[in-house]
Amino acid sequence: MRFWSSLEVSPGAEKRLSEIRKAVDAAINNRLSTILLAAEWNEWQWMFIVTAFSPDVILDYPERVRRSNKNKCLEFRLRADYREFVAAPRERQVDIFFEQLHRAVNLMEKYKMTTDDRSSLHSLLDAIRPSIP
Repeated sequence: MRFWSSLEVSPGAEKRLSEIRKAVDAAINNRLSTILLAAEWNEWQWMFIVTAFSPDVILDYPERVRRSNKNKCLEFRLRADYREFVAAPRERQVDIFFEQLHRAVNLMEKYKMTTDDRSSLHSLLDAIRPSIP
């Protein structure tokens, strides 16, 4: 499995979320090759998109969770609370990002990823969290 992430955010959250995203991307991809998932997931990509829009700009931006068998991709477009993120200290901002990553892993159950595989991904996230400043 490969990991890819992106952001869709309002000004005010962009710089800090981008810094966190870059550090997390590298850490996840470095570790993904060290865990064993069911063979069917080896060629898949985990797309993770964090959205954080100011309610002054967009009131309702839907989350999206979907699977593309053709592209072998699991896509998770999940919303982080903009006001909470902007007001939070750096450590809490990283926690907010990881909360959304864990949500994405939980949602993988919908696509029949086994409990063991999801547990491995949760463990991976827990292991890298302390390395993200």
